[in-house]
Amino acid sequence: LDSVSLEHSGTIADTLSGRTSLIAGGPDAFALYEMRWEKHDGLTVHGDTLAINIMNGDLTSRHPFLVRVDPGGVTRIDGLELRGSIGRITADGYTSPDSADFNAEIIVRTPRKPAFLEIADRLWPDSLVITANIDDPTTFRVGAVVDGIEIAGDIPVSAEVKVESNRDSTTARATVDAPDRRLLEISGYLPSYRLGDRLGQGPVVLDVHIDRLPLPTDLTSLTAKDPEILGWLDGRIAVRGTASEPSAIAALRCDFAAGTGGYELADYLLSFEGQLRGRAAMDTSLVHIARDWFRDGALNPEASSGLTAKLSMTKSGRPVLEGDLTYPITVSLHPLSAAIANDGNMNLEFKTRDVALTDFDPLLPPDVDLEGTCRVRFSATGSAKNPTLSGSIGTTDVKIVSAQGAQIRPTVQLDVGGTAARPSLKGKITIASGFIRMPEQKKNLHPSQGSSLLWEAADTSLSAADSTGARPSATRADSLAVPKTESGLDLDVQVEIPGSFRIIGSRMTVELSGDLRLVQKGERPILTGELIPMSGQLLFMGRTFELLRGSVKFYGGDELNPSLDLTLRAEVGGYRIEIRLTGTLKDPKIELRSDPELAETDIMSLLVFGKQMDELSSSQSGLVQQRTAEILMIYGAVKLQEQMSRQMGVDIITVQQSSRNPDESALVVGKYLNSRTLIRYEQNIENTGAFVLNLEYILTKRLKVETFVDQASETGLELKWSKDY
Repeated sequence: LDSVSLEHSGTIADTLSGRTSLIAGGPDAFALYEMRWEKHDGLTVHGDTLAINIMNGDLTSRHPFLVRVDPGGVTRIDGLELRGSIGRITADGYTSPDSADFNAEIIVRTPRKPAFLEIADRLWPDSLVITANIDDPTTFRVGAVVDGIEIAGDIPVSAEVKVESNRDSTTARATVDAPDRRLLEISGYLPSYRLGDRLGQGPVVLDVHIDRLPLPTDLTSLTAKDPEILGWLDGRIAVRGTASEPSAIAALRCDFAAGTGGYELADYLLSFEGQLRGRAAMDTSLVHIARDWFRDGALNPEASSGLTAKLSMTKSGRPVLEGDLTYPITVSLHPLSAAIANDGNMNLEFKTRDVALTDFDPLLPPDVDLEGTCRVRFSATGSAKNPTLSGSIGTTDVKIVSAQGAQIRPTVQLDVGGTAARPSLKGKITIASGFIRMPEQKKNLHPSQGSSLLWEAADTSLSAADSTGARPSATRADSLAVPKTESGLDLDVQVEIPGSFRIIGSRMTVELSGDLRLVQKGERPILTGELIPMSGQLLFMGRTFELLRGSVKFYGGDELNPSLDLTLRAEVGGYRIEIRLTGTLKDPKIELRSDPELAETDIMSLLVFGKQMDELSSSQSGLVQQRTAEILMIYGAVKLQEQMSRQMGVDIITVQQSSRNPDESALVVGKYLNSRTLIRYEQNIENTGAFVLNLEYILTKRLKVETFVDQASETGLELKWSKDY
């Protein structure tokens, strides 16, 4: 709406009584309503004019009408008649708890869907017809016909509902028709229904026929422009008995669509056969229908009250899943309710044959493929409130392959146990062989375009601080904390790596073996065990370090933070140099040692320059451009940086993002001429011909002037304002 105008005139003594005029308008709709109010024991509205225009289709009242609402639930509408290019709407009569005489009719050709309605155009009907005739609260006739809706993307359907009730029963019929077949039909009768109340007591006979009814993958898909179809449903459902003790049988099957949700399920067929028995004996006619429907006759015709069902799935005609269920549930339509017997027992059993894991590739990332088969067996028996669980999950010839060339061959054997309130999962996963390639880490740079997330985050943090008096604690994105689980799961899974499992990177290769154990008795899972590197190499600064020994130990706790103890060795310039990594994954410690013994800074200099620190000369600064970046970024060698700065006679020596080429790194050397003036030289590491020389003069804490000259002999003057976060 673009505008709304409301005008009311009345008296101080009786504000609600008076005259009201309402005008609302927008690009898709316009409405005018002029009325007079009278407040008494109830409320009476005299409608003088009602006009509605939607997408150039109109409805206008032909004469004044009256709407009256009295205490005790009496509602009266006199003389409502709207007509126009859309169609007509009429209503006249009254309804009360004890009597009624009311007639209404809506016959409209719907205009084009307004833009503000967020539903798919294909779900907007072409026409709508609704009729209602109420003789008294238990005697009425209601009908509705909707045309022009499209389902499954392009199937036009017509839906019709008819309900006729009298003092003895209610007859109902609903159909959904496509051009070539009837997709759905529901027909039969129920006990009498009193308007505003609930279904009465009496016999129930309902039959449902389904013929390839398209099923969306989810309800949100209904409003999508191109909905995704899960499959097509066929079957029959019948309900017999009484409203308080109904019985039902069903035979349904679903043919899956190709590529549903990315899954290749077109060869699968899911079938369901079930019956629900009320507390009273099932009607013999229903049993007769059941024998006609089901392949093996009626499902447990002598079974006690509750749900009995069979579930099966086939792939290309070959069985892959079979299941049986008995559940002590009773359903009532008078009153509408469902209950589980307090002392009732249930039994659920299902098992699969060899299921091809390739069918579940869409569950994995798009660059990962899954091969092999698995088998599942599961049962839940005993009290329906808390059944006892048992089962197993096993795999055969499983191989996980990624687009980066990684391969893992695990064997899984897990057992399910416990109860529904506290299930358990125990077993073993053996990684017989495999390797993982570690991808090169991409540069994580801030975007040059888009919304300013940094400032938004800062503003949010400040707002939170203002409202609470303290800044909220930040959550680390790289936190290794194990997430809490809500369920009381007992977990005990052994992970065995006998060997032949390698991690391969561009600079590192390591082969691992060991045993890990994942256990959960409380809120968090705990990982314990040890991984031992059998062999490995690290390529660093052009030198190959061989793994001497090492271990990675998991002690459990709230965080996956194993302790590290790794030692690597290389021969450099007649020295045996060892790198020892200790501490934890979150807080590693690096120690450099040599034989013969050298200071740590000399060891680093030996690795970078092939010489000790006191042997360096200014002519070797070119080596800094090529190799210092790796040292500073990986090890944060503060001692080496400080000693190199002193020896070269500068105040700053660091590696950072190039100011002229943000995708590249640069070595920056700087010298303060005084407390406010800094001269800097920036040398591009990837391109030795690219450099920048600039002079900074600090005016205030956040404001400075910079001049620069670069390799292209370009010069400039910049005024910069900055703030650190």
